[in-house]
Amino acid sequence: MKRYFSYAIPIAFVIYVLILLLFRLLFDGYSTFINEIYQNLFISILSGIIYVALFFGFIWFNLKNTLGYLESDSFDEPKYGHKLVEEIETKCNDFNQLKEIFIKHFPSVKVSEDKSAIKFLGPISLKRWNAGGISYFNPDNKKVKVILIPYMGYSQRSEKLLKDEMDKIKNLVHG
Repeated sequence: MKRYFSYAIPIAFVIYVLILLLFRLLFDGYSTFINEIYQNLFISILSGIIYVALFFGFIWFNLKNTLGYLESDSFDEPKYGHKLVEEIETKCNDFNQLKEIFIKHFPSVKVSEDKSAIKFLGPISLKRWNAGGISYFNPDNKKVKVILIPYMGYSQRSEKLLKDEMDKIKNLVHG
């Protein structure tokens, strides 16, 4: 999860500080702003640190369970939170075919050959929260158990997102 924030936090901090300095310049005037440049910088940097820490702390608090599980090396079923579970018949004859489908269509995929399990994450952006999940392949009956988890917990929007994502996976797996 740290890699998602490693780019966003510094960019958000710099933008926030620059916007604060610009507003101080516009409202105080050029001569006052220049005379109090160190005070303006100190206030802007301090408030930038506080704002970015609170904003990204809230996001991290909401995402830590979901993304933490999806990025972990555990292939056990998630026991917490909101999820959508379905069993889908598949056209795949073996686990490797199923693995190739997921690798081709998802940006982040982890595989456990022992458990015939595949963890996958959809793309992450601040505009549209997505979903990730885990799938288990049963070669005896050629069914795939798919468990989808929304990144940001339960809401009507995440419920619709899970249904849309499950339809996408059904089309990929069933063909």
